Amino acid sequence: MNDPMMVQFFGSIGFGQWFRYFTGTIEVISAAGLLVPRLAPLAALLLMAVMVGAVTAHLVVGGSPMVPIVLFFALGAVVYLRRHQLELPVIARLR
Repeated sequence: MNDPMMVQFFGSIGFGQWFRYFTGTIEVISAAGLLVPRLAPLAALLLMAVMVGAVTAHLVVGGSPMVPIVLFFALGAVVYLRRHQLELPVIARLR
């Protein structure tokens, strides 16, 4: 989206507008992954990483980091509740 506020925010971060598109792509793909039960914990982990970057950007550039913080913990709940799906087949074979 070309929301002027987001264009300005990402411009002030200093990475350029390509980073806005990159972040948006990760968010959309991860949001779709949250809808697939098997992919939900991995998608939530990826979005948690994005939220860490969002909190950092808000603290450095300015603005309230409350929304990314709340989303981070909500995504953490998804990871916790679906932690049994994060087990890798390689680790399961070692048991």
